[in-house]
Amino acid sequence: RNCDATMEALLQLPVIQSARLVVLVCTATGSSVAHLRERLSSLVHHVDAQLGVVVVADPKQRDGVKQVWTVLDAMSVPVRHRWHLAYDPVGAAFFDGRGHGRLEKTQLIRSATDITAEMSALVAGPPQHEFDMAQAAFPPQGEWER
Repeated sequence: RNCDATMEALLQLPVIQSARLVVLVCTATGSSVAHLRERLSSLVHHVDAQLGVVVVADPKQRDGVKQVWTVLDAMSVPVRHRWHLAYDPVGAAFFDGRGHGRLEKTQLIRSATDITAEMSALVAGPPQHEFDMAQAAFPPQGEWER
């Protein structure tokens, strides 16, 4: 196991534990899905938040996205929210000044707009847990071992 990744995950744990929605992003490739499974399997024991997954894939590759959903269905992790973000180099070109045409018409922006609207609706309302920055920076003894 990668010790740097483990330490980084431990440092982020207080932030993740205070979240209402934790979203992981992957592509529809085997290695990306394998990493997704590993992260979800470890996260489920540490968070009460709703879990979501965004798969970045070409809009024409719906079968690849469905395969990711099939993998998630086979896991015992309750991933309640699933989204498909369009892999769209034309839309992405706008963000580094190379885009032409209307940004809001790109597949990237249309899919991202729908996803962010759904995410916003999911987290609207009172917080589940108060986030204490001091506790996050200096957790009580033994808190990291959870």
